[in-house]
Amino acid sequence: MSLEENLRYLFYSTLTIFAVALIPSAATASGISGNYIVGQFSNLIFNGCFADAVTLAPLCSDNTATAVYSVKNASLNGGPLAMSELASGTSSSPPPGVSPASTITFTGGSIPATHASVPFVIGGLSYTNGTSNSNSVLFGATLNLFASDGFTVQPIGSETVLFNYTINTGNAMQNADFVTFSGLAGQAFQVYEGATATGALNGLVVGDPQVVLTSLTLDPGQSAFALINNEAPFAQAPEPSSLVLIGAGLLSLYALRHRNVIRAGLTSLLVVASSFGAAISVNGICETGTCASPDIIAIGNSATTSFNFTYTFANTDQYQVAGSFLGGNTSGPDYTIPYTVTYLGNAGGGNASADVLTIDFLQNYQYTRTSGTFTETLRGGFAGPIDPSSTVQGRLFVSGQALPVQGSFSPPSNFSVTLGGQAVSGLGNPLFFDIQRTDTFGAGSGVGASIINATPSTVPEPSSLVLFGSGLGLAGLLMARRKRVA
Repeated sequence: MSLEENLRYLFYSTLTIFAVALIPSAATASGISGNYIVGQFSNLIFNGCFADAVTLAPLCSDNTATAVYSVKNASLNGGPLAMSELASGTSSSPPPGVSPASTITFTGGSIPATHASVPFVIGGLSYTNGTSNSNSVLFGATLNLFASDGFTVQPIGSETVLFNYTINTGNAMQNADFVTFSGLAGQAFQVYEGATATGALNGLVVGDPQVVLTSLTLDPGQSAFALINNEAPFAQAPEPSSLVLIGAGLLSLYALRHRNVIRAGLTSLLVVASSFGAAISVNGICETGTCASPDIIAIGNSATTSFNFTYTFANTDQYQVAGSFLGGNTSGPDYTIPYTVTYLGNAGGGNASADVLTIDFLQNYQYTRTSGTFTETLRGGFAGPIDPSSTVQGRLFVSGQALPVQGSFSPPSNFSVTLGGQAVSGLGNPLFFDIQRTDTFGAGSGVGASIINATPSTVPEPSSLVLFGSGLGLAGLLMARRKRVA
């Protein structure tokens, strides 16, 4: 090791727990066998959405000024079984024997000789599902992963960890928290209310080197407290009536006083009996459904389309597209599309070229009006080793008529924009939505780079808005009379 490298190492080793301690190294995945893995938490996420455990009625919150948390990161050169901890949340009156904070710990594993071909334990997980005030929790963080032999440290990837809470209105299982990782679409560590459970984050270390997650597993004896779920669940509810719409307004303010989330972006008020799903195309290639003639959602019905597929460019760059399309037609056409696009690598084992994925979500709705006023929200963020030249744009086409473009947005900041009051006339039955997203990965994006989309949009009928507002107004009067602070 040169003098310059030694000096650089000594300098970086004095940084805070959020610093990236790194000695430049030309090592590849084949040179890290026998190293141990260290994880460190950073880039805390203060914004997110909650859902009622039974009805899934949503509530979003910005806890930037109110979150109560602690971060205890392991030293990058501290030795095997290095443990890092992230805790958040507090309560003045938690249930007896229940922690007021939710806590996750990551304990790094050892890297075997077969790390590129046989999945192994990247790290052990422990999660405590505490009961906290809704304004005191974090909604996620970045888990940075490093390989270390006690002297030389090199980064091997990062994961966005999301804490998907529920408002505690059901039983212990319904009130579970869901911990998800950006590199594992469709898998969640579901821990019941008030419980602590342990498991393992499994994967490979490949390429130059880079962690590729493969699965989550529970430790033996943990099934009484937790399970590995395919995704955070969506409850079903009966078709809404006027009373239900008023109740939704009441519930939204009631939720301010309680705790616990589902993945950001789940903003539809209700999910009703399933109907027919959406069609999805990428760069003009139909991946799901019948793109030439998408299914029609009848008035009073809804449809859920879960998807998880890979798209490969001619340059061999490969991406995973995974998420759900939730369409409803109870109080006007609406949709929610939480999905993630993740770079998986290429034939050469290198970083991405400049790749553009134009994704069209296609859905027909039964519609009885000739005009409408449309509102669309585009929100999401970026994760992993994504190049700063990456961008996101969104646009809604209503029966062929284009609304204005939203974006573009670039890393590292999250994005959220609402386009409202867009009047469109000359409509017929069925009403055709083409929700177009243009996700561009900049050249140099590494394996695990992700664009996270959580896009709700609604076209409520005026009467529904009045009923929902009535619920909010009544709740406001009740809360004012009680003079209690959420």
